[in-house]
Amino acid sequence: MPLALTVLLAACGGSDSSSTPPPPPPAANVAPTIASGSTAKVVENNATAYRIDGRDQNGDSLTYSVSGGADASLFSINGSDLVFKVAPNYERPRDSNLDNIYVVEVSVSDGQETARKTVEITVTNDKEGIAVTRVATGFNQPTFVTPVPGSNRLFVSEKGGRIYSVDMSGVKTLATTVTDISTAGEGGLLGMAPTPDFANFSGMIVFAVAQNGDIELRTIYATGGTSRDGVTNYAIPHPTYTNHYGGWMTFGPDGNLYVATGDGGGAGDPEGNAQNPQSKLGKILRFRYDADPYAGASVPRNFQLSPAAGNPYTVRSGGDPTVYALGLRNPFRATFDGNNLLIGDVGQDKVEEIDWLSTTDGALTNFGWPVREGTLPYQGSTTSMLTNPVLQYRHGSGWFEGNSIIMGVRASGYPGLKYLFADFANGNIWNYSGDFVSGTTLDMNNVENRSDDLQPEVGTIDNPVAFTVGGDGLVYILDFDGELFRVGKAN
Repeated sequence: MPLALTVLLAACGGSDSSSTPPPPPPAANVAPTIASGSTAKVVENNATAYRIDGRDQNGDSLTYSVSGGADASLFSINGSDLVFKVAPNYERPRDSNLDNIYVVEVSVSDGQETARKTVEITVTNDKEGIAVTRVATGFNQPTFVTPVPGSNRLFVSEKGGRIYSVDMSGVKTLATTVTDISTAGEGGLLGMAPTPDFANFSGMIVFAVAQNGDIELRTIYATGGTSRDGVTNYAIPHPTYTNHYGGWMTFGPDGNLYVATGDGGGAGDPEGNAQNPQSKLGKILRFRYDADPYAGASVPRNFQLSPAAGNPYTVRSGGDPTVYALGLRNPFRATFDGNNLLIGDVGQDKVEEIDWLSTTDGALTNFGWPVREGTLPYQGSTTSMLTNPVLQYRHGSGWFEGNSIIMGVRASGYPGLKYLFADFANGNIWNYSGDFVSGTTLDMNNVENRSDDLQPEVGTIDNPVAFTVGGDGLVYILDFDGELFRVGKAN
């Protein structure tokens, strides 16, 4: 083959050096990451809990989701924000441990790979317009607080028998001392009720435990800075035990005196008082009140207490005519809500309860102790026509548990508050904002724990023993450690 042809053929058969090289292989996908931390805090009532900081080296679009965790069902995603489906309530936590720490797993995906992170969202408290101030201190085992009629002062009693008058600046003056009482066990001066004609005579009736253990309703006068013991208007035998006296009393809207008595003590009502209509123990008693018509017009020597009209028993019917309701264990504190009475009955082994009593229908109400403790069977045969408590809680040390109920008051004019009650043993203070229905029992899922809202800047509420509403319309809380607190409204 001629040389020229060989060169030509070689040139035609070679590669074209001017063609485009193939593209490089795509970069390997890098999984997205979550740069935001594993904890967050949010103030209650705010729905946005946590912003997810998702990052992707490849610049891919990211999608966000809730992928797990004990409290996953309570959350949703809005863009890259983790939000509560219902804004959290510090006083009524919904997390699995009921400790206001919500555990949720969030995920970020680029369509190929997914990054996950477990986050703990801590809900913190907002006092929501409540400000608590210590009004007075230095009391020795105070037991009861009630307004001084016609003023903004308060009467505070001590277990040992002293009664103080306290003004709004916290100055306390010894008004009187109830003498010759027993303070053994749960005894002492446990309750007091200024009389309807207090403006004329400065008189009150006190609930005191006598030296022999009897419950005595006594007349006390405090006039012009001086005071003296009156007489015993009514004595209720309370033999054998030094507990379960009850201790609450007040004049109702109908003008009658209502008195709450315990079952006489011992475990399980061994004397059988609470279900015995002839016994005055384990009852709500209702008395008609009259000033002594023979004492003269200026200072009465005595008050007359007799069975109130409309009580369910008469002398001939076989029950005690002063009994208005029965089946209570230890109704230490109660409160009126209009014509209805809310009774805090201290439980035995398992349950604390609030009972609801109409004071207008006149029908006998049986709250069931000791056949039942709350709604739980306790002992004895079934008794028909028992009235369920309107609320109950279990014994324990948790946020919605306790061991000794203290019925509080209806709180008017406070944002978010309605019915306040507490536990003496662990200091929990609760609020129920709904309506009670007789015979329908609520559990603590319907209640808020407002203990943190109601803790003062100075002092502590450790053992709330009594509540009242003062002449100024504000709620006052008495603590057994010796302090009196006013619940104000923050600006």
